[in-house]
Amino acid sequence: MAFPKKASRSITINGEKYRWLISRDDYGIGLYVELYDNPAQKLTTGFSDDYQAITPVLVREIILYGLAQGYTPHKKGQNFCLHENSPLVVENLTTNAAYRYNW
Repeated sequence: MAFPKKASRSITINGEKYRWLISRDDYGIGLYVELYDNPAQKLTTGFSDDYQAITPVLVREIILYGLAQGYTPHKKGQNFCLHENSPLVVENLTTNAAYRYNW
């Protein structure tokens, strides 16, 4: 099932268009990513409530990290989960990420 268009945002990475959605619940903030057209496998990860902001730069980093870890957005299957304490969230994200990608 695809995400609702009104509640999601789009991002293009390496010529591929994705849709992403943020959801808050009692456990924190959830981030969900899928292909914009013909969605198959979803990428999911979570953040604690005190996380500053989920920005397009952060979403881009998460998608690229997920792809490097085996996320296959064109292939149907179980959700690909990145855990909150993954090296991406803990070490690799910096406020300078915007400059690396010319945002």
